[in-house]
Amino acid sequence: MENWWTMNDEVDVRTRAHVTVDRANGGRLFGLRTREPRREGMSMKIGIVGAGNIGGTLVRKLRASGHGVRVANSRGPESLSGLAAETGATAVTAAEVAAGVDVLIVSVRFQQLTALKPLISEVASDITVVDTSNYLPASGQPEQYEASPVEAIDAGQPETAWLQEQWGRPVIRAWNPLSAPTLANKGKAHGEPGRLALPVSGDSAESKQLVMRLVEDTGFDAVDAGTIAESWRQQMGTPAPTVKPLRSAATQQGKSSRRGRIARTSRTGSGSTTQSPASPRPMTEHP
Repeated sequence: MENWWTMNDEVDVRTRAHVTVDRANGGRLFGLRTREPRREGMSMKIGIVGAGNIGGTLVRKLRASGHGVRVANSRGPESLSGLAAETGATAVTAAEVAAGVDVLIVSVRFQQLTALKPLISEVASDITVVDTSNYLPASGQPEQYEASPVEAIDAGQPETAWLQEQWGRPVIRAWNPLSAPTLANKGKAHGEPGRLALPVSGDSAESKQLVMRLVEDTGFDAVDAGTIAESWRQQMGTPAPTVKPLRSAATQQGKSSRRGRIARTSRTGSGSTTQSPASPRPMTEHP
């Protein structure tokens, strides 16, 4: 496949997304300018931050669907050489991952998101940014997630609304209800019986449509789950309309239209836990 990203100081003039790279200063990107509008039906240029179980699977699936993908992680492009060789994706530094892309997918643990603010602040305003994470505070599974509780989210603010405040830009929420094995193994071709559905939330209709197309390309029916204010329905501990056949998902979304208080667990001084009294049923995956 043609490498539509160059590694020089000026990135692919066909996209009209020119950047200057100060390689003496850690490869920081400056001067992103607006790209040529993407025409419907064209393959997209995707940047992915994070190559764990979810991020790595997205690299594989989006490359298999014909999209150009560049991927970065915290350990540097050398650590991604195997994934790049396997998929044909381009391994780059974090500073280079968003140059010239249509969509930037951030697939890291929730507790790592705020540390990415300097990187996100350099991303051009016309690039759609997606988050795949879930807020799972340390009081739940500290040995695995180690995320400090966030008071605003525990009080009911949707996770992605909080993240938008931290990053200072709009964010689309997608893929977060899936476990890694479900994402990797349960996708089906469009129109195949039993194809599962995933919700996508966001405040920009155009950005949301881009991401919904990518969800479809990873093997799932995309369901418009509304705005970021409504994205609480995709959070852990809520009856999210996810990984069900499309008709069932749409019905469940309608039943979930009244906002309830999000289930959250907090550690008390005695080590016991308390839960919000109006908590909905926990979200479950349906194989």
